[in-house]
Amino acid sequence: LYDNSPELANFGNLTVDNTSYANYDTNLPEVGLNYYIGPKLKRIEGYGNGNNRLELTQNSIDSIVQNGFVTEVEYKNGYGPVHIEVIDTTVYSDGAYTFEFYDLNPATNNSIDSAKWRIIKTTDSEVLTFNGEFDISVDTFQIIPELGLKVQVHQNKYYADIFNTPASNLINSELNFSGSAKWLTGVKDNDAFFPTNWIASGRDSDTSTNGVENYLHGLSYKDEADHNENFENILEGIIAPYSLVRYTCDYAPLTYYNGPTSGYAGSIKTLSRIEYLPNVNIVFTSDKSKWTRCPVIELGRYQTNNVGNAKPGGFRQSPSVDKNGNNDGTGIGIGWFPGYAIDVETGVRLYLAFGENSELDSYNGADMIWNPTSD
Repeated sequence: LYDNSPELANFGNLTVDNTSYANYDTNLPEVGLNYYIGPKLKRIEGYGNGNNRLELTQNSIDSIVQNGFVTEVEYKNGYGPVHIEVIDTTVYSDGAYTFEFYDLNPATNNSIDSAKWRIIKTTDSEVLTFNGEFDISVDTFQIIPELGLKVQVHQNKYYADIFNTPASNLINSELNFSGSAKWLTGVKDNDAFFPTNWIASGRDSDTSTNGVENYLHGLSYKDEADHNENFENILEGIIAPYSLVRYTCDYAPLTYYNGPTSGYAGSIKTLSRIEYLPNVNIVFTSDKSKWTRCPVIELGRYQTNNVGNAKPGGFRQSPSVDKNGNNDGTGIGIGWFPGYAIDVETGVRLYLAFGENSELDSYNGADMIWNPTSD
């Protein structure tokens, strides 16, 4: 099992509002003569990633896992929401540095798109302010020779895909293990008219209904978003955003409570679209003190075949279990995810859930435990 990995996937754009970041650490990793990756940043307020890969310090991770959140998120050197490099250590010096956006008009939609930025350096004897030459709609960098810094910040906006929904590009994804055993993988998505085509990303518009079983119909594999397939090959296609997971046929990995055309399903589809994706670390760990209490969702598509007559997309109707998989006497439908997830933008520990198809009890589908098989 692995723990404290870098983020599994980063999604989204810079959507900050009156954001400020403070640098307080001058212990910089050197990558060349008088040239360093950059300072640690601490997010004081706001949200967004600036189209940058985000990595939290271990202190922030530990606080989030223990307390559920951290008020001020701390990022590793060079892995914050604003790209700042120290290019001249003969000039760069100790002090309190604050990076902030200003000149916003809250009454204007997307007012942040043309916000301006500045860096304020405070020492015991003076306060120095350096304003950016361009607003963040301009994709360029600026060198501040008086501080020995290079700064780049740009509002990378969403674009409309062919489905007329906001879209963006994946920033990065990684799957890391603490040991040599590569114990975790998944079902790799493909483009066949078969349940292994489980990510509804692309341009396929087939509406055929050939075949007896619905999971063989072309109609079941009609794509719904992300026409450029930016999110179809994350970690070689073993993980995908919720809004791209198929639900349209037998053996699909997702079901909607009260069916895919219900008002509930419509709300979930809207709120889980690409533009609302968080930037996340998903961590599996053998340390049970870090596990997450969570609902277990019934994925069986036919209610009469499900244990306890559970509704598809609702709670499993089996007794809730403790961390060892034993009935804990607290009710039904609740289990444990063997790890945790963190929103690396907001510093919040996230709620989780996992699903089982209780009809497939011989494949661990009815035991209320996160223990998928390789079948």
